[in-house]
Amino acid sequence: MSEQRLSLELAKAQWEAADSSDEASDEDESGGSVVDRRVKDPKDMSRGDAVDRVELVRMAYDLRRASQAHRIHYAHPRVTFVLPKVPNPPPESLSLLLDRIRSTGAIVELGSDPIKRSNPYTSSSSVAEIFPRLLPARHPPLTETLNVDCTILLALVSDLSHITDHPIEPDYNVAIKRQIELESREHLLPASLWPGMAGRKLISTEEAVNRMWEIVDTIATPSERARTELITNQRKPAGDLSLLAEMQQYSDYPLPSNLCLPIVIVPGTKQSEIETAVKEGRLPEVSRQVASELSDINRSVFMYGWLHNHTTISSNRTVAKTVEGIIEKHGKEEDGGPVIWLSEPARSLLGKEKERRK
Repeated sequence: MSEQRLSLELAKAQWEAADSSDEASDEDESGGSVVDRRVKDPKDMSRGDAVDRVELVRMAYDLRRASQAHRIHYAHPRVTFVLPKVPNPPPESLSLLLDRIRSTGAIVELGSDPIKRSNPYTSSSSVAEIFPRLLPARHPPLTETLNVDCTILLALVSDLSHITDHPIEPDYNVAIKRQIELESREHLLPASLWPGMAGRKLISTEEAVNRMWEIVDTIATPSERARTELITNQRKPAGDLSLLAEMQQYSDYPLPSNLCLPIVIVPGTKQSEIETAVKEGRLPEVSRQVASELSDINRSVFMYGWLHNHTTISSNRTVAKTVEGIIEKHGKEEDGGPVIWLSEPARSLLGKEKERRK
C-alpha cells in the first residue's frame, strides 16, 4: 500500500466522519438544540475518529483480537505491517494513522530511509531483510546444544533414512510404504535434520538411549544396529572424524563434516530437580503439572530440555501438543515452555517391518 493510497483513504475517512457529524447535528437541530451550521473543513475534524475508519486500522484491530485468542509456542503471535511504499520517516499527515496501528501492539515496518534518520516506526532493517523473517521457518530457534528425543534417535539410524531408492515390497504395511515414499521426495536427514544438527553439540538422556537400544536389540537390521553403536559410542569424543567416516559407510547420503558424533548421553531430569528449579524460579509452577502428566521417558527428555534451555528435537507430536496445551490452560500469561523442534513424520526401523512379516 502506497503513501498516496493511504493518504486518499484517510482523506475519505475524514470526509465520512464530517458527514456523520453533520447528520448528527441536523438531528439535534430538529430536536430544538442550537447547532453550528457552518461547513466544517476536514482538517478541523477530530482526526482520531477518522483514522479508525481507515481499512488498515480496522484490520490492525481485527488482527489484534485474533492474535490474543491464540497462542503459538506458548506466545501470542506478533502482528507486523510491512509498508515498503511508505517512506521512512513517514509524512506528518500519516503519523497519527501509523501511531494508531502501533497502539494495537503491531510492528510497523516502512520503506527505506533516504536520509538515514531514526524514527519510532520501524527498525533499521531493510525490507529485504524483513520478509524472510515473516515466512514460516523449518524449525524454531536452535540452541548450541540440541536435546535428541528417542523418536529422532531412531530416525538417525533407520534404513529408511539412509537408503536411497528403497524398494517397496508388496507385503510392507501402509506406514512403511508411506515413509519410503516420503523419503524419496523429502530426504529427511540431508534436507532437514542434518542441516539443523550440524555444528551443534548433540545430547540425549539415558532413558531415551536405553529405550532406543531396547527397540534396536529386538528388531533392528544389522546396518541399523551398526549405526546405533556408532552414534552412541561414548568411547569417542564428540566430533570424532573416524566415527563420522565409519558412519558414512552405512549411508547413501554424504554426512556433514561438522556433524558432532557421537551423541553425548546425559542423566534424565528427575522430579526432585524440577521441584528445586520451581522453588528457585528457574521453571514456572505449571512445569510441575507438565511433568506429572508425562511418562517417565518423556519427562526425562522434555523436562531436561526445558530445565537446561536446550531445544529438544522430537517427532512426538502428541507429547509436544500435550505440553503446549497444559501450559496454555494452566500456566500464567507470561509462562513459556520447552522449545521443541517437531520434525515430522517419524521414521520407523525397517527391521520392525521385517519382524512383522515373519
